[in-house]
Amino acid sequence: MRSPAFWYAPIGARAVGLMPLALVYGAVEALRRRLTTPEKPEIPVICVGNLTVGGAGKTPTVRALAELLRGAGHQPVVLSRGFGGQNTGPLRVDPTRHSALETGDEPLMLADELPVYIARDRRQALRAGVSDGAQIAIKDDGFQNPTLAHNYNLIVVDGATGFGNALLLPAGPLRQPLAASAPRIDAVLLVGTVSEQNRAAIAAQLGLQTTRVFTGELVPVAPEPKRVLAYCGIGRPDKFFDTLRACNFELAGEISFADHNMFSENDAARLLSEAQALDAALITTEKDLVRLRRPEAGSQLAALARASDCLRVKLKLADADGLRADILSKLDQLPH
Repeated sequence: MRSPAFWYAPIGARAVGLMPLALVYGAVEALRRRLTTPEKPEIPVICVGNLTVGGAGKTPTVRALAELLRGAGHQPVVLSRGFGGQNTGPLRVDPTRHSALETGDEPLMLADELPVYIARDRRQALRAGVSDGAQIAIKDDGFQNPTLAHNYNLIVVDGATGFGNALLLPAGPLRQPLAASAPRIDAVLLVGTVSEQNRAAIAAQLGLQTTRVFTGELVPVAPEPKRVLAYCGIGRPDKFFDTLRACNFELAGEISFADHNMFSENDAARLLSEAQALDAALITTEKDLVRLRRPEAGSQLAALARASDCLRVKLKLADADGLRADILSKLDQLPH
């Protein structure tokens, strides 16, 4: 879903008006936690989660952690719910055979580089990985899901927006009260341009020492700048458009779709027509381009996939060695 602007503004009438629903949401979320006993994993599980709705940089973080673990001699697998895909799993994603419609876009994107297992119940994804010989797993999202315990919880926070107004859905962006989340957090990764004051504020909100707050920056991997029509279906489209401008692209137009949008023939025809009218090339995100794989030959979607360039992002950690050492030192701690 696209995050409404009032979540990241001082608490006003819209947020106050939604607080009764937030109280109901909070009560249901708390009841689920109380009634569920988390299953202890057979192998170490590192959860990459966030506390808010919307993109914070979890997928680049999963890639970066996998690289860190490989550098230490581990071969991690990724566990995903397969959000947006029709296959309920358990299934190992095959990027040469599956489509985003089957598996969801993020698992398919990660499967280009890593073994990825999807299942609506991530415990089943974990069992499938273990049966294939997995020794360590990175769980993509699902910090708030109480069914599976984790050996290490890394929470990704957008440095530009933090926790917004710090209210629960739908009055604010929080998936769970900060007080309920904080005791299970091992470390925070603050992504973006971050000051020490911002870092200290996030630590204080969670009751953590600032040493538990790591930082990183999403570095764009962009093609040659040119005049473009930019389009995307992500949680915070403005981040994509602003990144293109920062990379010296000339934006002739911007078109945003719903998060995880599965593009239709009409969508493709519209984008191709508008790009031609604007005399602009087409560019989108890596996640959106994944959703254009395996189109029907001769279709508008096939033409859009051929015509679209892609902006990738890579996470650059300020203290990669420190984060890796912290994770490795805690893999034997009791799952929580």
